[in-house]
Amino acid sequence: MTFTQTMLSFQGRLRRRDLWIYHVGLTLAYAALFVLFERLGGVELTLHQVWLIPLLMTWPTYALLAKRMHDRNRSAWWALLLLVPDLLGSLDAIVGLPEAISTPSQIIGGLVAIWFFIDFGLLDGTPGDNRFGPSPKALREASLSETPAVA
Repeated sequence: MTFTQTMLSFQGRLRRRDLWIYHVGLTLAYAALFVLFERLGGVELTLHQVWLIPLLMTWPTYALLAKRMHDRNRSAWWALLLLVPDLLGSLDAIVGLPEAISTPSQIIGGLVAIWFFIDFGLLDGTPGDNRFGPSPKALREASLSETPAVA
């Protein structure tokens, strides 16, 4: 899978190791964009402009997560669960939700984040082929075995 396919496509499977490598790369790119805009570009990002950079990172983040979910043999539609806490948090910041709604939504959001971290960040993918394609481990091992030995 090419870099572009990995970062922009929602199809295929992604190993746990590769998810973390790409995630670290996205985080570094995220930080670099802030530095470029604010420090080097002399542009002071206001509260209304700060959302632009995370918006740029949303597609690649969800593309990686979708492929990782596929590796765990789950539909990428489950990723929408991560949007619920964000939307409730945004709604709370804009209109000020009552504490009876705000606090439970924060707890639920935290539990969803922990579940995603454990399930997709720590647990191994489905061994062998699944409905989303061949195992990324098998593809890697096959390409290594076809590499000629150096004399």
